[in-house]
Amino acid sequence: MAPIRYFCTYFDSNYLVRALPMIESLRQNCDGEFRMFALCLDDQAYEVVNVLALAGVVPIPLCDLENADGNLKSVKTNRSRIEYYFTCTSCFLRHLFDKYSIIDLLTYVDADLFFYSSVRSLFDEMSAASILIMPHRFPDRLRNKEQFGHYNVGLLAFRRDTEGLRCVDWWRTRCLEWCFDRVEADRFADQKYLDRWPELFHQVCVSRQQGADLAPWNVERYTISKAGGRILVDGQPLIFYHFQGYKQLSACYVDAGLSSDGVRFATTVIRYIHVPYVEAVMRARHLLKIRFPDLQYGSGCTRDSVAGEYDSLSRAYKFRRFMEGKVILFCFGRAWYCDSRIVRTVVSMYDRVRGRVVKKSAE
Repeated sequence: MAPIRYFCTYFDSNYLVRALPMIESLRQNCDGEFRMFALCLDDQAYEVVNVLALAGVVPIPLCDLENADGNLKSVKTNRSRIEYYFTCTSCFLRHLFDKYSIIDLLTYVDADLFFYSSVRSLFDEMSAASILIMPHRFPDRLRNKEQFGHYNVGLLAFRRDTEGLRCVDWWRTRCLEWCFDRVEADRFADQKYLDRWPELFHQVCVSRQQGADLAPWNVERYTISKAGGRILVDGQPLIFYHFQGYKQLSACYVDAGLSSDGVRFATTVIRYIHVPYVEAVMRARHLLKIRFPDLQYGSGCTRDSVAGEYDSLSRAYKFRRFMEGKVILFCFGRAWYCDSRIVRTVVSMYDRVRGRVVKKSAE
């Protein structure tokens, strides 16, 4: 009999276009009966999820969490929107363990993940451990980013046992005390606290799977290929990718994190990983536009919920970015990426001849 897999996530109306593809991709790769507890951070998000009635998804309004956890609500006034969202993570986990006694293992997933193959190997790797965490796996040139934490909050799993619950409670207490979007001593948001878990708690499993939490900050370390319909990371199946840096530049132009950390992504990364994700997000945008025409949402970036920021850029400039391979173009129901070196060379030569310099601030 297939196990019941319990997951949780949170998002606001701006992030709906990313949460819906994440949920669907995880459902398809769950390897068990799917249950997702979705904390809706504003009324619009809660209304949409309720109306869509997604299979296996339990929408929970933010007010339910705040009413159940008075300590969380008390810190709301002294934190920014994103800092308050970070603070919610551990509080939401504790709330779900308290409310649903049936949950034996609870996995938190960020709304900007996308799953490409079964998550079974993650749970097999965790085995009888109480806690599962994902290392950032920064390449040498990005070691300075370890100031933000050795581990990533993108996917975490906790078992309902002494160590699992003790870890959730410790994390919740620390986040209520301090959870800000800046590096300070040994703290950063809700994330850098994870650095201490292997020393503070027993039965902590640090994932060793290269196909888990692949992201802009580590993808350059690996060779991406495709065989038998599966995307491979150094020969191992890609389980999920963390799409940090995604922005909807306009109705048809998308930066799926292609300019992150100065990485020049291999064509295989963009073709096999980014393009399918952009198509999934654009399908979600189309669904929302049809079903909820009055819904307001932004660029799909955590720290930027303002829609239309890039509307002032000229079509010529947007097209140049596409020709240079910096964005993905969505048209005719498909996502397109320009990977022609010849085209890029021609564009570069044309700019030099015209004496044109593209301002970095517009990037």
